[in-house]
Amino acid sequence: MKVKYLVAATALILASAPVYAGQYLEVAVEVDTVAMSASGSMSTARFSDNEIEFIGCGTTVFLNPDGSTYNFGFCQAATTDNVRGFCNSDNPGIVAQMGEASAYSYLSFNWDVDGICTRVKHSTQSFYIPEHLDGNPGRGH
Repeated sequence: MKVKYLVAATALILASAPVYAGQYLEVAVEVDTVAMSASGSMSTARFSDNEIEFIGCGTTVFLNPDGSTYNFGFCQAATTDNVRGFCNSDNPGIVAQMGEASAYSYLSFNWDVDGICTRVKHSTQSFYIPEHLDGNPGRGH
């Protein structure tokens, strides 16, 4: 009988303990047109409280008439103040990196004066995934 009470008491204690979901980082989109750079978390931008902020990259492969392929990619971002950054590239290494980002990646990229991407970085880690996937990633929501 004492074992039943002990099990019941332990279950009540565990059920009432606070639940933690791990670390979560909200990284807003930043664009520096002088430094020609942009960065931010894709999930933070997606679940932001505005309709302007975004960041991401896209890639396309074209099939040429001779059977060879042409790879092309771009990255783009906009801050809440609608400061925008954009670059494109057909460099195979840069284009490959553009395609590696996931929906919950932190992304950063740089471009030169011609708008050509000179660096693309992404980091996909658990703390970039929103706590709540119902559209409201903040703590306690």
